[in-house]
Amino acid sequence: MYVRFGSEASKMSTDTKKEASRCPRRLPIVRLDGVDYFIDERLQELRAVWNPHRRIEFHSPQGVAMLPRTGIVLCPVCGHEFGVLLAHAPGEEMVCPRCQTVVAFARLRFPRGSDHGHALGS
Repeated sequence: MYVRFGSEASKMSTDTKKEASRCPRRLPIVRLDGVDYFIDERLQELRAVWNPHRRIEFHSPQGVAMLPRTGIVLCPVCGHEFGVLLAHAPGEEMVCPRCQTVVAFARLRFPRGSDHGHALGS
């Protein structure tokens, strides 16, 4: 799927954002050490997708070791937040899993509540 340009893209983005505001927000997911985790900023924990009883609190020793390797990216077209590993280098682009839009590395932020809870580069 290709990104649309011009007024069609801005209309799609506005409609998608309105629709997303009426629906519950899906938590970003990141794969760490072969396991998919939800990044739950409200509860400040990583929670395994397929076994929600497997949780890692942000401030636990394991969480402190894992969180610096993760980030959250917001897609400018569909508004979907998704988790990424910080193996990406600045200037590298990532692809939104929902709409396949290429998203710049500059849109990355760290999870709120982690010791790294600030925008990259600030």
